[in-house]
Amino acid sequence: MKKNHVWRTLLTLCLATCFAIPAWAEAQVGPAWVDGVSISELSQSTYYTGTMNPQDTTTTDGAERPVLVTARSGRKGKSTTTPAAESTTVTTGTASSAESPAPVANASSGSAIATTAAAGSATDPSTALQEKLAAEQAEAADLAAQIAQEEAAGSVGTRTGETPIGAVVTEESTKYTKGSSLGIFQITGYYGNGKTNSGTWPKADHTIAADTTILPMGTKVFIHHTVYTVEDIGSAVKGNLIDIYYNSYEEAFGVTALGHRFAEVFVAVPKS
Repeated sequence: MKKNHVWRTLLTLCLATCFAIPAWAEAQVGPAWVDGVSISELSQSTYYTGTMNPQDTTTTDGAERPVLVTARSGRKGKSTTTPAAESTTVTTGTASSAESPAPVANASSGSAIATTAAAGSATDPSTALQEKLAAEQAEAADLAAQIAQEEAAGSVGTRTGETPIGAVVTEESTKYTKGSSLGIFQITGYYGNGKTNSGTWPKADHTIAADTTILPMGTKVFIHHTVYTVEDIGSAVKGNLIDIYYNSYEEAFGVTALGHRFAEVFVAVPKS
């Protein structure tokens, strides 16, 4: 009888302890809830009877559900997950501290927006406009340099003591117009009594000697206001250099009396 009484007493104490611990925990930190059911209620049943299977972490629509947490790890309501899928939920009252999948989706959306913004900045209209303006400014600078070069070439022969270059508008010059530019040539002057290499007699304001690999024999060019014709060659006339024929030694020497001379040369195009 005493043994039965002792065992009955121990069993009663164990049962009382099992039901008293959850109540004591709720009194300390407040009731804990899982899917609308308090943990104290869960502790009173062997199986979880809520709307979600304790071992199933997904809903019927396939969305990730918070992992069930019970007060007693030994109950069948306890569920375990792998570290990759772990998402522990501890609820107090009705407020949950679980991290739902929504913020993750928002984060990925934010990264997509950031990526889109970065891609948009690569084709920013303001950047394209700045590049276009820079190109136009560079083109304008090149044009200004070309104009300055032409003006400098046009002023050749205006200094005192120098022989003018291409200053005479001959009758032949009126029958031609300036075509494309052939570039800047160094200008020198020469004088002589013999025939030219082409077999013609040289004439001032008409005959020039040139490198025929650059300007073939018979080529007509504009130098300032005068049309000249390539009729002669020279041993020192190589590359972008033109030797203009003059009627006297003094005039020829005066071309380079004050230093090197340069002028822009244009193709002479017959007027239609």
